[in-house]
Amino acid sequence: MPERKVTRETVLEAALSLVREQGEGALSARAIADRAGCSVQPIYSLFGDMKSLVKALYDHARAWVAAYNREHEHRAPNAFAANGLSHLRLARTEGNLFRFLYLTAHMDAASFEDVY
Repeated sequence: MPERKVTRETVLEAALSLVREQGEGALSARAIADRAGCSVQPIYSLFGDMKSLVKALYDHARAWVAAYNREHEHRAPNAFAANGLSHLRLARTEGNLFRFLYLTAHMDAASFEDVY
């Protein structure tokens, strides 16, 4: 049986689902690999290290939230209100993801070095 090619998208989707379900603390190469249905080797081949993976995950999660916001933009009278309401909805329904994106210091380079 030929080996299945593991893509960046597969790994990022696996990591995103872990964050959404269990929070950032659940992220490990082994947990992501298990979720993606692969060994840890493709994760390190694709991203180099966990710090790089989490940086890519942050961008991937922001794109997910942008799509989420577009999905809900019709629920408010204008774009400004729609964005605000979508973020409130996200905090309520996707608490782990909201904390990962907005309540941790991922994009502060100094703090990021301390976390990963």
